[in-house]
Amino acid sequence: MLRYISFLCFTLLPLSQLIAQSVMNGHIRDFANNQPLDNVNVRNIYTMVGMTTAKDGTFQVRIKKGELVEFSKVGYQTLRIRIQNENELPYYVLDMKRVPIELREVDIKGKPLDFKTDSIRYRQIYKTVLNKQRRNDIDMRSMPLA
Repeated sequence: MLRYISFLCFTLLPLSQLIAQSVMNGHIRDFANNQPLDNVNVRNIYTMVGMTTAKDGTFQVRIKKGELVEFSKVGYQTLRIRIQNENELPYYVLDMKRVPIELREVDIKGKPLDFKTDSIRYRQIYKTVLNKQRRNDIDMRSMPLA
């Protein structure tokens, strides 16, 4: 009897978790021209399982109640949908808007280069190599920065 109960527990528990999951289907298009978007990253944030959309913009991802699904593509606004109920909508049609790509600010500070002084400094560093008469006289030991 104990075997029978343990068998039921170990087979029905994973089966109930599979039944609780649903599949979210749909397609994604560009808001401006209603053309399907391919290569959109679709990811279930909770399970970290994802995919990219096909050329026709279709997707399919497994979901459960309370999970968050994220849709992202470079140059488009990221969409997130929280699943309140696995059977909310059988098919999703999502429109993504283009947004400018924002680069982080870069602060460039420095002083203008004095090429004449820089050249004189390198001439002094490599003086031993440049003063060699023959090519055979130069080896790795004579290189100042090696």
